[in-house]
Amino acid sequence: MLHTVLDARAAGFDVVVLTGAVRAVGSAAGDGERALRRMVDAGARLRPDCAG
Repeated sequence: MLHTVLDARAAGFDVVVLTGAVRAVGSAAGDGERALRRMVDAGARLRPDCAG
């Protein structure tokens, strides 16, 4: 997910990450939070749920 978001931002797309629909898998403690921070730093917006 991280690299898809970063690639999309680099290509100029607006990106919204539905944080209720994603999670870190098989990662070290804190990796998920760091990945979300990198997405935000790249210009992605976080949305806490999947509701309209």
